[in-house]
Amino acid sequence: MKIHTNHTVIKRNARIGMVSAFSAPILLLVGAQFITAERNSQLIALGLIALGFVAFQMGIIFRRYGQGAEIRLEEGLKKLGGEYHLFNFVTPAAHLLAGPAGIWVLVPRYLRGTLVYNEKRRRWKIRRDTFAQRVFGPLFGALGRPDLDFVGDTEALDNYLRKHWPHEWHPHVDGAIVVMNDEGQADAASAPLPTLRLNKLAGFMLDQQRNNKMTAGEIRQFIEHFSKTG
Repeated sequence: MKIHTNHTVIKRNARIGMVSAFSAPILLLVGAQFITAERNSQLIALGLIALGFVAFQMGIIFRRYGQGAEIRLEEGLKKLGGEYHLFNFVTPAAHLLAGPAGIWVLVPRYLRGTLVYNEKRRRWKIRRDTFAQRVFGPLFGALGRPDLDFVGDTEALDNYLRKHWPHEWHPHVDGAIVVMNDEGQADAASAPLPTLRLNKLAGFMLDQQRNNKMTAGEIRQFIEHFSKTG
């Protein structure tokens, strides 16, 4: 498997995420100190609190750059042959795998517990079966909305292709949610997106080769396009 990783983007955005995450509680705390003061100070307090919430949101958005998902994906997919290409922060989608199985947007998740799918609410959730998972699991990171992350990545990729794709045909893109860490499990057979552990991903892709909706030539053109731009 060939790896294409934009280390400059990862390093820069990871730093932004770290600064935002650390500054958010400081801004909120300082703003709270002014909230009961005179009117002018209250305006300052509201401004600091607003900046604190913005910094908090930026910390969440940029968190994906500092988790080392590109390293873990490379390790988990190393059994795939040289015809596969893994793009990390090179395409508009954060992590994209292209090869005989087609084109796949990969959505990494780190968690303590089991990632399951709630069919009634149509959302993923974490099932924590042990006392340790209930106590320490929330400290490991929020699940967020992996489905919305997938939609965001695919829409960004689609918008890019509409402007820069030189061919008449349009690539077909699939997606998978990947539990990255050893402490996490996946049990979501009914989910609309394949949801599996990292150690199952390479085998899953090999199985998907028979279901690929694109020709070898189309996939090669897609890979060549982003290999040049990255």
